[in-house]
Amino acid sequence: MESALTHASGRSRTPPPPRPGIERVTSLRILGIIVNDKLKAADHVTPLLSSCSRMLYAMRVLRARGHVLARDLSCHRRLTD
Repeated sequence: MESALTHASGRSRTPPPPRPGIERVTSLRILGIIVNDKLKAADHVTPLLSSCSRMLYAMRVLRARGHVLARDLSCHRRLTD
């Protein structure tokens, strides 16, 4: 996988050859946040937004049907995660 690195000065160069026994990866989880090889957190934010969207939908449905208050659901999720 050859890709060019771009420096702050605008010059680009190819990365150094991989070291024996060290695998080159495109993303890495650091302290719970997924960072890709371009130092962007998009790989982390996309699943996070999806998860939040699903939870908000569930809370709206439950509130609309009168089964459980939204605050009770969020409290339950904190206790079970």
